[in-house]
Amino acid sequence: MSAREPFSWIEIDVDGCSLTFGVGACTAALGVDGVTRKCFNTFNTCRSPADYVHLPVYRTMRYCQPRSNMPKGATFYPFLVGEPSEYSATVNIAGSDGDLSAFGRRATISARFMDAPDHDRYFDKYQAERVSGAAQLDGIGYNPAKQGTHFAKLKTRWPFYAGRPMRRHDGYIVDGAIVDVTVRHYVITNMSGPGDDGMVTVEGSDVLDLADDKRTRVPKASNGKLMADVTIGGLDTFTLSPAGVGALEYPASGRARIGSEFVDYTRTGDTITLTSRAVSQTVASTHRSGDTFQRVLRYDGARVDDVVSELLQEAGIDVSYLPLVDWASEVSRWMAGTTLTRDIGEPTGVKALASQIVPLGFSLFWDGAVQKIRFKANRPVDGDTIWDLSDLSTNLDIQIEEDDKKRVSEVLFWTVQKTPAGSATDTNNYARTWVASDPSAREEWRYRTGAVKSYTCPWLNRGADAIVRVAARRLLKRFDTAPVYATITLDAKWNAIQLTDVVRLRTRGLQDDTGREIEGLFQVTQRSEPRAGERIKIVVQSYQFSGRFAYATPNASPKYLPATAAQRDPGMFACDPITLKMPDGSPPYEAI
Repeated sequence: MSAREPFSWIEIDVDGCSLTFGVGACTAALGVDGVTRKCFNTFNTCRSPADYVHLPVYRTMRYCQPRSNMPKGATFYPFLVGEPSEYSATVNIAGSDGDLSAFGRRATISARFMDAPDHDRYFDKYQAERVSGAAQLDGIGYNPAKQGTHFAKLKTRWPFYAGRPMRRHDGYIVDGAIVDVTVRHYVITNMSGPGDDGMVTVEGSDVLDLADDKRTRVPKASNGKLMADVTIGGLDTFTLSPAGVGALEYPASGRARIGSEFVDYTRTGDTITLTSRAVSQTVASTHRSGDTFQRVLRYDGARVDDVVSELLQEAGIDVSYLPLVDWASEVSRWMAGTTLTRDIGEPTGVKALASQIVPLGFSLFWDGAVQKIRFKANRPVDGDTIWDLSDLSTNLDIQIEEDDKKRVSEVLFWTVQKTPAGSATDTNNYARTWVASDPSAREEWRYRTGAVKSYTCPWLNRGADAIVRVAARRLLKRFDTAPVYATITLDAKWNAIQLTDVVRLRTRGLQDDTGREIEGLFQVTQRSEPRAGERIKIVVQSYQFSGRFAYATPNASPKYLPATAAQRDPGMFACDPITLKMPDGSPPYEAI
């Protein structure tokens, strides 16, 4: 039998130009416009930027630890030092954890490399011409292996690495071939070094890092300025400066903000005509020449999945990462009435905007197994695969703890902004408050103290009390007792378990009052692979939706007793109003 050796490596995709220097569409030439040497097919070294044709993956750089037997068929740089440090993602269930953003805690990676000489034969299309001198105007050649080092040259040629793909691979080498590979995907967030020790550190995060507040704000800051004063009762037509800004930054009609006043307008060239003043509960005021005409991003009764999708795409996240059909199905089934209305009149971080939406009842997270951003409602089990885990047959190690800080006995929502020009986080800027509570939490026989979760929600400016009522009830149902967490180590054969999957757990740490082990439902909130290909570790949170949940049945549905199990499970049937039982004695359904 051939030897089977573990093999891990890091990949980085370097983008560049698809053209060849001085050939075809590339008009660059040595000795013309000050060009003294050929490019390295990256934008930073391009000699004719007007001709640049972007190639998302110009070279894939592969780095592994030094070893005697290297895989066949690809170029690997033996510069990786030790094992990369990785931290798994954590899901923030419906924004319930105030210490985390809408995106939870990002999955991250940090890998260290030694910088070393590099002959450039893999990266540089014109390497042989560097040696001969044909790539230089003076005709004097040089040996790339004796000039500079790999990472120092790479960073100079390619300084725009942020947001580019980075992957960790774990597999095995058998007869020179790599087999049984698992992949975890990231985007590069930083590349530091080389320092005096010759070391380079490359850090990455999952794709949702692109939507971090420090990277993207919407709407984009507008550059248009008033060229004349705008007074109350005065002319409603004026020109924007600088010349041409109208067509570049503003649609033909829309909503904008001048100072603290929101206005509706139409545009022809740089000429703006105001069609409505003091809209969106703002007050008309006088504006001076030079004031900014800021475009407003407006949502009016928009579906929640459409809003989140648009915000993430504004942040530069490719739509291929967004399984929008799955999102729409989840929203249609569990959040069909959740529509959003808001005017955003200043550049605001995408993560901050999303963090004000998720408390309405869903989680947003990166699923590295399929390279998708998942959208999952805070709901009971609904057709989910349930994984059966137990100390007897599956758990290699388990630790159980409770976290009373995550308990919720009262939920407060502030909705309907008094003015969109005011603060989105100041409760004084809201006209409505909705309270849902569990008074028994304060009883002597229970916790004696409340646990209040408070949300300001600028996305419900039509009121939408029904939306808030449902979201609050689901949060209470999920967190009205201190959630239990279990950290479980499993064999790699359970690798298919992913974030937000449901686990039915039996362990000695879960017992009834007689000491008998009982089963409990849990949801995966964190997942990692401490020993890739051998072990996985999951953190699961108690799935505290207790009861029988369902939906209104179609008109043609049979009565309860003749209905099949498949019809009873998703349907909702009326119970006896006296006994509060179904005809067969089972518990009643509950709407949520």
